[in-house]
Amino acid sequence: MSLHAVSCTSVSVCVAVGDHRTILTTGDGGQTWASRLSGSTDTLWGVSCTVPSVCIAVGDAQAILRSPDGGQTWSVILQLGGSNQWLSVSCFGATCVAVGNDGSIATSADAGMTWLTNRWVSGRLSGVSCPDASACFAVGQAGVLRSNDSGKTWAVPSPQTPAFHLAIACATVSACAIIDQFGVVLTTTDGGNTWTSKQIDNWDVLQSVSCPVADACVISEAYGGIVSMRPAVSLTRSTVSVLPGFVADDGISAAVVTVTLRDPLNYPVSGRAVSLTEQSGPLAVVMPASATSDALGQTTFQVSGTVPGTAAFTVSDTTDGVTLRQTASVTFVANPYTALSHGQYQLANSDGTSWMDMDPANLSIALTPAVDSWAVITGNADLWTATAGINQDTAVNVDGSVVGWKESGGYAGTYSPNAAAVQAAVQLKGGTTHLVTASSRARGRGQGRAPPSLRPC
Repeated sequence: MSLHAVSCTSVSVCVAVGDHRTILTTGDGGQTWASRLSGSTDTLWGVSCTVPSVCIAVGDAQAILRSPDGGQTWSVILQLGGSNQWLSVSCFGATCVAVGNDGSIATSADAGMTWLTNRWVSGRLSGVSCPDASACFAVGQAGVLRSNDSGKTWAVPSPQTPAFHLAIACATVSACAIIDQFGVVLTTTDGGNTWTSKQIDNWDVLQSVSCPVADACVISEAYGGIVSMRPAVSLTRSTVSVLPGFVADDGISAAVVTVTLRDPLNYPVSGRAVSLTEQSGPLAVVMPASATSDALGQTTFQVSGTVPGTAAFTVSDTTDGVTLRQTASVTFVANPYTALSHGQYQLANSDGTSWMDMDPANLSIALTPAVDSWAVITGNADLWTATAGINQDTAVNVDGSVVGWKESGGYAGTYSPNAAAVQAAVQLKGGTTHLVTASSRARGRGQGRAPPSLRPC
């Protein structure tokens, strides 16, 4: 048994049709399906359901069937006979349009009770979609046709897409999707002025597509398969990244895990709950515990720990109950590099722009990583001023260059302390000794503008 078409009035209610008067209905988004009798022994090639409950099915011998109750019961409205077939039908309100293998087009203005037929093209027409009562699109060997008067007249828009196509579904006058027999989906968001081509992963022979809304479609396959209505998360196209992969085990430093969910067409999938589950390694803290993918399909997590070792995580889309193939791992390392001073350093004659080392002898660290590595460098200080209206900055430097800085945060009165902390992630070259130092400067209001390539951390 093969299914040839499916139509949905919502993300829950759908009707599918196929060989030997097969009609299936679902009320739970495709989780379960019930078989209905059509009253015809012909193969049915197309179906369209319009609000509130009228469904039209078309098929062999140019038969048109109508259901007044959402697919529960059916009756034959028109049957022209012969070898020609109606291959697709689309309804919006009382407007219905059917297309056939001989280039014929049938239209109805009363929700399928009566029909007018005419032959518009010499080639096969295999799909039609009417996103409103006036606009309709038809596809087939002639490419794409468009009508702006409920199917009464048709024109060929420009540019054309490569022929020929099996089916088309338009959620709006602007947003349409076309499928062909090679697993290719063409989409437009501007009413057919431009089209984007995508290849479906692991596709079967595609037969029909229905899109009740722009980001929710059902695709029926020639051998009985039905693709989920919701954009499915692709386990191969979705990605997981970790930066940096090594962080200090101080419970403060954190790696950022970014999860990007994509569907089989490589489009981002939004609105999914995503979580990380630790599988091995020292106990880590993940914040937040769960996050929802945004319009780019992305969620981010911060992972920190207090015990050296590598923590490994699986990544799950908990909304759909699937686990991604990519995993995440974060290595927590003990930090043996510390420089500390209790001295009170004086900074005189600062020009407000130049940085001056605080204490090259005591506040410096020499690092020689064995391999190319990332280092998270943190500096903190209590900043004092002897003159009201002066603002102080502190910075950390690697090999004489500022990699991050922080201002004291105000223009307090004399001797008023302001605590400042700065942190920067720096990539270090393996086998090379790098020198880390601390520096400071003083600025008055409007004085000492920071270099444009630097930002406060």
